[in-house]
Amino acid sequence: MDELLSEFLTECIENMTVLDTELVRLEQNPNDLELIGSIFRIVHTIKGTCGFLGLPRLERVAHASENVLGRFRDGEMPVTPSAVTVILAALDRIKEILDALAETQTEPEGDDLDLIAMLDQVLAGGEAEPPARAEDGAGGRPVDPSAGVDGESTDGEEMDEGGCATAMNEMATDHASPFESKAPEKPRDVGERSSASRKATGSTPANASSKGTTEGEAGNSKSAAVTAQTLRVPVDLLETLMTLVSELVLTRNQLLQMVR
Repeated sequence: MDELLSEFLTECIENMTVLDTELVRLEQNPNDLELIGSIFRIVHTIKGTCGFLGLPRLERVAHASENVLGRFRDGEMPVTPSAVTVILAALDRIKEILDALAETQTEPEGDDLDLIAMLDQVLAGGEAEPPARAEDGAGGRPVDPSAGVDGESTDGEEMDEGGCATAMNEMATDHASPFESKAPEKPRDVGERSSASRKATGSTPANASSKGTTEGEAGNSKSAAVTAQTLRVPVDLLETLMTLVSELVLTRNQLLQMVR
């Protein structure tokens, strides 16, 4: 088995165990934002890794689940028992695909349009019942490449041409202030302190001024170098950038599926 795939499967098994527990806790504590954020990050990681490993079916299911969890995290949609039930059904489907992937080292064919439709219905604010589990979750008819494009939800927005660049420009404008770092306050020149000391004591050392100036310039250079290496980035901006990158990978894989 490919080493990357093996590591991915091992990590997914651990993450799915965590997700089972955390989703049960979420039903009991629907307003726990920290818990919602943790669940979202795990599903987001699974989806992103699927894009790099070329697992489009698994990626589509994880992406549809991530969209719903993203609405929970942003407070745009309440956490309801029926919504959590559909998310759990999606996790069951992901487990079935992972089991088949571990046995054959190849992603199984199958039709997940019913499940994705349920997730999209929850995303739209409706109540949905989880689809009945098939006898062989890894089987079914082959995936229609075009179905991934039509069935995917990108948080209610479609990525048109140049849309990613526009979104990046808007984020750069909205979050411009956190990147502006104040110029370091110039340290008081050692030469000035030496001058004041000379006035108080009446002594005039020949090299005091030149030495103080050299030390002051060295201090300024060091401070400027440290400042140039520091960049403060808001966490929400990083998450948005990660989401955009995942969307790009997903769109690329969908286009490849269409031309094959």
